[in-house]
Amino acid sequence: MAFPSGRIAGPDLFRAWHHAEQRALILGRRGALQRLATFLLLLEKRTSNQHRLLLPMTREDIADHLGMSSETVTRMLRSLERAGAILFAGPHRIEALDAVALAQIAGCDSDDTRPADTGRPGRAANGTTD
Repeated sequence: MAFPSGRIAGPDLFRAWHHAEQRALILGRRGALQRLATFLLLLEKRTSNQHRLLLPMTREDIADHLGMSSETVTRMLRSLERAGAILFAGPHRIEALDAVALAQIAGCDSDDTRPADTGRPGRAANGTTD
């Protein structure tokens, strides 16, 4: 519920905060392929039809959302398809979605979209080097 002053309260505040946190997780310290894989995992969580995903936005919009060019989005989608993580059934439809493969590419657990490694880049979570 929004107050007349434009402030957000209650469940709307939590939802807005949650979406902001998800976007920060997507953009922070991840490469283009990882960002796109995370984005697709988040979309899958919001849909009730697993293994099928309708992309609600154009590739240009996805690129803007993820901070990359539309050409990079197209290349990364093709990379995900070659890796067997997704299968296209049309310009805005992904027919087969392998959440486990996407999670591995994204670098997160399959039921969570937070990075699996919370350590510094180049170091495992326990502080050892790769």
